[in-house]
Parts: sequence; C-alpha cells; structure tokens
Amino acid sequence: GGKEIDYGVCELEVAGGIRGEAVEVIEGIYGLPLPAHGELVIEGEAIPGELRREGPFGEWTGYYGSSARPEPVIKVRRVLYRDDPIICGAPPVNPLTRILSLRAF
Repeated sequence: GGKEIDYGVCELEVAGGIRGEAVEVIEGIYGLPLPAHGELVIEGEAIPGELRREGPFGEWTGYYGSSARPEPVIKVRRVLYRDDPIICGAPPVNPLTRILSLRAF
C-alpha cells in the first residue's frame, strides 16, 4: 500500500510518527538520508531531459495499461539491501482464478 503525503512534508517524519519512534537513517552518496534498515534502497540520479523508450508493461489483471513511451532515465549509482530482503510485487500475468485476480497470493 501507500500513503499520499503533501508536498514539502518529510516522509521520514511521517513514517516515524506512524511507528511511534524516529526512523534510523544513514547518509547516502548524494547526502540524502536513507532508511538504515530498508529492505532495498536504490540510489541514483535523473539527468534532466534524458529520456528512453520504456514499456509497455503488463498490469496485474493481465492487460497492458499503456504503450511504450519516453520516460526519464535513472542512472543507478548504488544498491543497498539487507540479507534476504522481502520484496513484494504482483507479476504481470493473466490471473488463472478469481482468487488470483483479487491479488490474494
């Protein structure tokens, strides 16, 4: 899931408020705070005006949401992860059963 946060509000402070304690952070290579115990952290940079064709990508219900189009390029500089990270996701497949179509897998 996700929580929409207003522009200018610090996401780490919101997360700390939800947790009831501050989120421990480390300094990234660009000087930004990163969650110290994150499952997966990808650091990189977006170069203004640099675009590449991306897509199409399948949706979890089995259809394609849009065609290929130019999107910003992210140059990955570092990937941090904990041992055995938990990474959640829904593969782009056509569900075989009603239960799978409800994302109950």
